[in-house]
Amino acid sequence: MTIFCDRQLDPFSLYPLAMLETQLARALRLNLHFFGCQEANPEPQLRIFRCLAWHSSRWEELSLQLTSALFPLLCSLRGDVPSLRKIFIQWDGPKAQSGVDSTLDFLETAPSLIDVGIYNEYRFIPVSLPAQQLTRYQYDGPWKTHRDILKQARNLVEARISVQFNDSPFPPPQPSEIIELPCLSHAYLTTPRVFDYIQAPALDDLVLSVKERHESSIVGSLQSFINRSSCTIRRLCLSSFTAPSAIAILQAISSITELRIVVAEYDFQGVRTLLENLTVAEALGSAIVASQLRCISLGCPMRGDDMHLDYGLYLGMVKSRWKADHCALTKSAVFLHSGPGPDAVTRSGLDQLREEGMDLLLLVGEEASDVMDYWLCHARY
Repeated sequence: MTIFCDRQLDPFSLYPLAMLETQLARALRLNLHFFGCQEANPEPQLRIFRCLAWHSSRWEELSLQLTSALFPLLCSLRGDVPSLRKIFIQWDGPKAQSGVDSTLDFLETAPSLIDVGIYNEYRFIPVSLPAQQLTRYQYDGPWKTHRDILKQARNLVEARISVQFNDSPFPPPQPSEIIELPCLSHAYLTTPRVFDYIQAPALDDLVLSVKERHESSIVGSLQSFINRSSCTIRRLCLSSFTAPSAIAILQAISSITELRIVVAEYDFQGVRTLLENLTVAEALGSAIVASQLRCISLGCPMRGDDMHLDYGLYLGMVKSRWKADHCALTKSAVFLHSGPGPDAVTRSGLDQLREEGMDLLLLVGEEASDVMDYWLCHARY
């Protein structure tokens, strides 16, 4: 069930309470998407959400866009969500967080909860979580908050660790303070400093969204982490990066055989430089950067400024590695575009590579967005 609140429409005209109550009573399982609106009249939204809350014992999934008026009502559900397995919370703009100065603690007593996504875009709001039972979490918060969660979260399989609102520097890690994450296989990090504090022997799918000027520090932290964890990283996804850092990682970590690039906003030059470096020159004996790569994928979220990206550059890079001797790539490639897709020339070139035998996947629209969300450890509903 999905409910959108809009400041220009009376929500009761779209979602009459009697109709909602009937649908809620008939549903065996409740997977809810409620999008509150900070600028709209709060009273109708509260009445609708109270109607949903009467059935909170049967909630299994909840995706919620919070407002300042909805926050106290959500807090009052402590102990009332025994079946809730998956939740994603975001805020409807910075005003929605105004006046919110307490911890959101109703999830702390959710016995079935295993998948949590908290998106604090504007200001950090603490949330108490049953960390010991989580298999996935996504959170924007200071490192101390992440550290406290990770210390208890030994069952984590996937984590999106976005270190934001960090008021104090990272303290030097002590060997006795290394956090063991035995099940973690897919992780998203916004700073390589996290590598210094964790041990994850199962990690094989790493996402980095960082802009560090000192390539050696990133590679050093990553290599120390790999040695400590005895893990084998096979897939690397980059979003928001410097090309020198990316190349340094690929050259240093030979186990990486799959590279995924997701174009971040205003990061076209970094993508261009990386693709140019990965392109095999026609000159005889030209060096091949990261020749161990078997798959190089490009994901393009649709934005108004994506016209600055030359998709033909990706085609040329893949084609050059497909035809080069002593180059492992060319087993497969993936091109994703959340809009209508690449230009006709690029699409035709990719289709030709498929006809020549390359295992090529081209997805556009919602399907492409879903795959990129998976790559980036985003909450998926």
